[in-house]
Amino acid sequence: MTTMLGTSTCATAYIKIFLTMSGLPEEQLLAGTRLTRAQLDRLEYINLADHIAIMNNLDHHSDDRAWSVHLGSQIHITSHGPLGFAAMSAPTLGEALMVMMDYHTIRTDSFHGCMRQEGEYWQFECQDLSGSEPYGRRLTESVIRILQLLIETVLGHATGEHLKICFRYDQPSHHRELEQAYGCSCYYQQRFNGFRFPKTWWPLPSPLYDENSYRQNLANCQTLLARKTRGNSPAEAVRNILSAHFEQTMINAPASNIPNLEQIAGQINISTRTLIRHLKKEQTSYKKLLEELRQHFALQLLRKTGLTVSEISFRLGYHEPANFGRAFRAWFATTPAAWRRALNTGD
Repeated sequence: MTTMLGTSTCATAYIKIFLTMSGLPEEQLLAGTRLTRAQLDRLEYINLADHIAIMNNLDHHSDDRAWSVHLGSQIHITSHGPLGFAAMSAPTLGEALMVMMDYHTIRTDSFHGCMRQEGEYWQFECQDLSGSEPYGRRLTESVIRILQLLIETVLGHATGEHLKICFRYDQPSHHRELEQAYGCSCYYQQRFNGFRFPKTWWPLPSPLYDENSYRQNLANCQTLLARKTRGNSPAEAVRNILSAHFEQTMINAPASNIPNLEQIAGQINISTRTLIRHLKKEQTSYKKLLEELRQHFALQLLRKTGLTVSEISFRLGYHEPANFGRAFRAWFATTPAAWRRALNTGD
């Protein structure tokens, strides 16, 4: 899998943290790039090629073999700007994690993250889009730690062994250092990179919930995301266009049908066939992206609106409520009405 090195970006705020925590001389950390500390202070983003070079330099020169996890520990949730503040002020752990999934590309777009329910667990899956296997490993390790810290903030304690961390690759020689840094076991040769946790954590209320702050920072995230959309990968462009449509369903009844593949291709000025090919390269499809967003906004509409299940089904683009019911049961092993009832009763 590849991405376009010239358009994929990473926020410079993270690179400044690298400089502080690594202990490496500036020239050593920035070797292979044209960056200087003065430029980092001036720029909002660096390109993916420079980010890969910096991560490779850390791999080659750091004495800390678990530096990627320790780096994640140093990146406090507020380091993510409006994204972090929106996640911190979200009502529940589940919504905080979905904020991170929906808007992480305003900070870095070299990976795709998604949440899905698997039986008695919720599962975070991290998909590298960089095309660089060493970079992808280290980035995944950092992202997992960042999200682990968010979960621990809501829980009020360490995740411990209730968080199962999974990697697709073989067990590395420094696996003990990684486990010590995470504070829990890691499992290798798994079918995905990411982690899973008990589904009972998903609706836990956040102690930092603030409705006004949450709404304002979500609006800021949407503005920043719109600014970046033009340079995003085709998958992110599709995701953003569909997400914008569903955001409107949170406020008003939809004025039009869900944008289809042909309409989205026209909006981003490529042919439908080319868009399909690009999505396939990113190991996704219009159908898969639509399903992910329907799943997310189904929960949002059930939780935040007084709409009936039938009304929600139409807003999500289902012509028959029964079709929405079947999809919801496949996602969450329950019905929309039962899920809303459990939410309201606290069960």
